[in-house]
Amino acid sequence: MSRLVQITGGCSPGDAISTEILLFEKILKNSAWNDVFDDFSVYAEFTSPAFAGTVKNLKDLKTNPDDVVLLHYSISLKNLDVVLKLNNTKFVLYHNITPSDYFRPYSTMIAGRLAKARNELRLLTGRFDGYFADSSFNARELEYYCRNPISVWPVLFQFPHIKKNKPELTGADALKLLSVGRIAPNKGHADLIKILHYLRKLSPDCSLTLAGGIAPELTGYRGELERLAQSLNVASAFDCTGFLDDDDLQRKYANSSAYVCASRHEGFCVPLLEAMAYDLPVFALNSPGSAVAETMGESGVLFHEMDHARAAEVIFYLCTNSNIHEAVLEGQRKRLAQYDPEKAAFAAFQRMKELIVEKGRNYV
Repeated sequence: MSRLVQITGGCSPGDAISTEILLFEKILKNSAWNDVFDDFSVYAEFTSPAFAGTVKNLKDLKTNPDDVVLLHYSISLKNLDVVLKLNNTKFVLYHNITPSDYFRPYSTMIAGRLAKARNELRLLTGRFDGYFADSSFNARELEYYCRNPISVWPVLFQFPHIKKNKPELTGADALKLLSVGRIAPNKGHADLIKILHYLRKLSPDCSLTLAGGIAPELTGYRGELERLAQSLNVASAFDCTGFLDDDDLQRKYANSSAYVCASRHEGFCVPLLEAMAYDLPVFALNSPGSAVAETMGESGVLFHEMDHARAAEVIFYLCTNSNIHEAVLEGQRKRLAQYDPEKAAFAAFQRMKELIVEKGRNYV
């Protein structure tokens, strides 16, 4: 038996990677099929106070010979060399890196760090015993940089505990649109505001909520969104909440009419599935630089081009037509049934175990 050491750039509440790291550890601790790991540690270069005592600082990393290291890669690490030089069995799980061009007009610091992270992907080549990505989209990208075979590791996320008491459709005047995630330039928020502008011609009291934190360096981007909302006379119907804790976020999901996503770049996009869990019809842009279509499969509604007026019409029609609304929800329920965190964790564990055995390690 050995220790699983998971490493990431940062751990903070609401972050999908942080959630996946802790959920993987939790499942392994409580699973009878785990016959490899009997101890667990998480290290990060930045840790929110919420995880004090749970996550250790990466600069304090010390490993034993039989430890297995899993690097979650999505941003440049100051201590990447330390990880690469470890003689332990090592795996990397690629969560994608947002292209720096999206951020360059707003923050050269963030853009520079993202560019550095992408350049350093080549340093991972041949340095790990196994390579994973949490979508086929991410796997193709990692293979391009690393030239190593990549295994797809299904995303781990915990379904919210939901009381299925969502009210029936009650009319068209107050449709409430929701989009969840970081307030960042790749997310296409301007398109959502423009859709809101057209949708209010059909649903006069329609509103749009953007729920997610924003980096201090991106206040210029937020100001740009607010000015757009004012110019389109929808400022009173547009709310950018900032970071929400789990309870407040669940209330936003539960009280919304539809989920909307216009992101140009996503490595997976967990909120799409969260919205499906709340029985919200999901409308999303199928961007060629995004895994959104892969995540949604045949469910929800995908826009293959961004026509704001047409998108508004489709959202209005679906949300006010009970038969079509229910048909979309049923398709989403089938898609959601394909995701099981226990099965996903088992599949990832089995592949790790196979690779450990292939390398001739004696602690399995």
